[in-house]
Amino acid sequence: MKSKILVMVGFGTAILLGCVSTTAVEAPALVFSDIPFEVAVTAEATDTLSGNLSTDGYLFILVPSAWSVDSVFIDGFGYIGPADLMYWSGLLDYYYPPDSGYAWLAAQTSYDWSSYIGEVGNSIVVIRPGNEPGTFTMAFLAAIYDGMSDLHWDGDPCSCIVEVTPLLLEQETWGHIKSELGQ
Repeated sequence: MKSKILVMVGFGTAILLGCVSTTAVEAPALVFSDIPFEVAVTAEATDTLSGNLSTDGYLFILVPSAWSVDSVFIDGFGYIGPADLMYWSGLLDYYYPPDSGYAWLAAQTSYDWSSYIGEVGNSIVVIRPGNEPGTFTMAFLAAIYDGMSDLHWDGDPCSCIVEVTPLLLEQETWGHIKSELGQ
């Protein structure tokens, strides 16, 4: 059972010079502890960077620190394939400081950003939640790095809420079944 959540969250902070906007997030509402699940993230190219700069694309992912991002596959903006994953601290922590127990991760791709205005990019993020049950928020932000020193994005991160529940599997062995039958 997968219900789609489409939530736009405004943080009311300053926006850097924009080049890409995160427009949608689709995630299951209920996931099982320690079982990977997929989140679909959509972004749109809103502008190009001036000059002939080498640019890298980033998808920033805010998840609880005990969780892991197993993989990110990006399709769009002249790039198709898996992205390199890394922990992130820096400018994004300044604009969108994570709550205690949360951390930003980044998926990075390399491509020429100069000719993709209006194009939509899609990402599939595979996330493995921890063992702790509860309700958790995740956030996603697409951005580009200008090759010099700055990240650029339009708007605020998109977020969604997922509920983590334990996976209860009762294992019936032949010996257990026989004992219940009194044999």
